[in-house]
Amino acid sequence: MEHPQAQVTDKALQKILAETSGLGTPATRADIIEKLFSAFYIERRGKELVPTSKGMQLVELAPEDLRSAALTAQWEDRLARIAKGQERDEKFVEEMRAYASACFSTLMNSISLICICVSLLLKKRNDNSDDSSNSGNY
Repeated sequence: MEHPQAQVTDKALQKILAETSGLGTPATRADIIEKLFSAFYIERRGKELVPTSKGMQLVELAPEDLRSAALTAQWEDRLARIAKGQERDEKFVEEMRAYASACFSTLMNSISLICICVSLLLKKRNDNSDDSSNSGNY
């Protein structure tokens, strides 16, 4: 994304995103877009890239802050502080690991809930199917 600062209300974070030329580099953005196409998360409609239903479901599963350009700006700011020696990289890495672990736990909980719902729906469908097949035997 080349101009993510438009999606952020905090002026300091907008400045950081403007100074870092957006999210990723043109090369990494192209690679990411190719992977999204390959996994059927996005498709092309005319000149636009639009999410597929599968892509929308993936976005909904991601924690809200992970979907925000503001989080990237905060990370960029911290990386700049590390580069200037104002912050320890070990602390940032430790916090990133904890954040990734929390995101993974949230995702696994969401997947577990989805599996439970699907299982209950299938059971109900099977129960209804059994009821309708037995109704002629009375």
